[in-house]
Amino acid sequence: MPNIFLVSSGLGPEDRFTAHWHYLLDNYPELGQRVADYLADAGGLSRSRYLGAEDHPVFTREDQPDFLIRCEDYDLVCEHKIDADLQQRQLERYLALTRPGRTLHVVFIANQADIELSQPVLEHPGYLRPTGKRSYFLWEDLFHLVKATPGRLAAEFVAYMVSMDMEPWASTGAWSDPLTDTNAAGRLKALYGPLKKRLRGVGRVKKPDTVGLGFQIQRPLSNIHLFYLLPDRPGRHAAHSFSGRGLYLMVYAHKGSPSLQVLPAFSGPLSLGAVDASVVTNTPPISFAGLSKRYAVMREYALPLGEVMLDSDEQTVGRMESLIRSAIQHLEAEGA
Repeated sequence: MPNIFLVSSGLGPEDRFTAHWHYLLDNYPELGQRVADYLADAGGLSRSRYLGAEDHPVFTREDQPDFLIRCEDYDLVCEHKIDADLQQRQLERYLALTRPGRTLHVVFIANQADIELSQPVLEHPGYLRPTGKRSYFLWEDLFHLVKATPGRLAAEFVAYMVSMDMEPWASTGAWSDPLTDTNAAGRLKALYGPLKKRLRGVGRVKKPDTVGLGFQIQRPLSNIHLFYLLPDRPGRHAAHSFSGRGLYLMVYAHKGSPSLQVLPAFSGPLSLGAVDASVVTNTPPISFAGLSKRYAVMREYALPLGEVMLDSDEQTVGRMESLIRSAIQHLEAEGA
């Protein structure tokens, strides 16, 4: 039986969340049954009676998946991700695991919806995925199950999930969530074409990412290497004045750029007219995966995603353009 008071203070966010998740299901076995049923229904399995769960079950010295949901007819081997990426061939290794007398199905649950899985994983008969276009489960898929569970502990866990941005995004107007809905993602990416035209004369190269929802503006200013516009969850970003999903404009500079020395440590609101953007300066600048270590994010300009995804596409493009041009003016005024 897990003891929440003995959870190590040295655990990272994912292992801590898993330990708390284990404690929750141990105290609410009826919730464990609903979670098992949801995963089975979504993945096309027959439902099976929930027997319990294990935190980091040991299969081999190298392979200890995050979680195991034990059912009468099978076990669900669960890998949990919040902000980290999968290790090399991590799911492939778990799909090769065995337990005498047990049928195993591997389940991947993450916070981010843009993780690419290999074709061998997707085609493996032991991999349990939701029917439809998505290739794995999201924590927000399970949010409503926890929220519907009565009791103080469940209510506090809901607040915990909200703090980890696991709550489904409340759609605004005609928009659904571009981070989890492929149609909304496609609609947003289609707006980068009109945005590029409206930014004629800004930067050397403007282009959307081939994969994902990012939009790049190379050399928007002489000492600024890159503007990177991205709708995202807050976990990978600085602490802004709003909660939940946002549209982030990350300002990259070369680590030897004078901009890193002359820009003040400004953090606060920046008026865009109709709304205020949140500005956070990273002191010191921080490096992000996916770009050379020679570059760092020295500042972020951000808006709540609901303030960007407006009723008309023209309004949405206008709000993105306003964020970019206001950031340029702000940086120029500071001597970048």
